[in-house]
Amino acid sequence: TGVDETGVFGITYDHGFPLAFLDMKICGEKFEYMLSTLAKVVQHPLYNERICIMYDVGCKIVMYHQNMPCLQAINDAPIAVGIFHITGHTPDCQVKYHPRLTIGYGLKDGEWLERLWSYLNGFVSMTRYMTPLNRCLTLTVALKTFSRQKVESIGTSTYS
Repeated sequence: TGVDETGVFGITYDHGFPLAFLDMKICGEKFEYMLSTLAKVVQHPLYNERICIMYDVGCKIVMYHQNMPCLQAINDAPIAVGIFHITGHTPDCQVKYHPRLTIGYGLKDGEWLERLWSYLNGFVSMTRYMTPLNRCLTLTVALKTFSRQKVESIGTSTYS
């Protein structure tokens, strides 16, 4: 097809605000994508030591991120697996990495990216055959719009 990118990998910070995204060049989620985006987080001006990592296979990434010099600052960061994905892990993993059982997560479910992907789903067919620059531009505008809409709706949700 001539398309160099196979997808998008991204991370969000609290409350699902987009933080770092990159083009995937190899099919499937590879640890390199997660490690690269974590390196971006550590370099981000708003970064602080209170980072908590929640990833679908957070239990597997532990051994990788601790061996990277650029990620030394987050070696002691708590790691958990999101609520939706933890049920597919072994019982030992569930006990060790469940966000309800890991200090620092409170009631966070770790599914912010799933909600963001749902929002971005409408852009898939539109961006599939775009040039890398146009695709990046389109997704950047979409992510900025998503963030703006989140800010504008803060405090408007009610829970019973």
